Amino acid sequence: MLDIIYYNYDLIKKSVQINDEEFKKLIDLLIASNSSATSKILKEFNPYKNLDRLLNIAEYIKNTFSDLIIIGMGGAILNPMSITA
Repeated sequence: MLDIIYYNYDLIKKSVQINDEEFKKLIDLLIASNSSATSKILKEFNPYKNLDRLLNIAEYIKNTFSDLIIIGMGGAILNPMSITA
């Protein structure tokens, strides 16, 4: 189970829990999107077996770029500073 904390467009802090099946669907959607670098990264390794690596990448981005990076997804603004697992 992953706990994801994010901010919506009104900058209201929200959180959601994603189970393994929902995570698989989310990864499938990201892989299917050929308009982003995320898709290319995810296609290079099996994300289902590399969850730790995905979390390490998120942690690296968070530590390197602080709050300068905002990720938009599904109508929400995700703040990498608030990613927890």
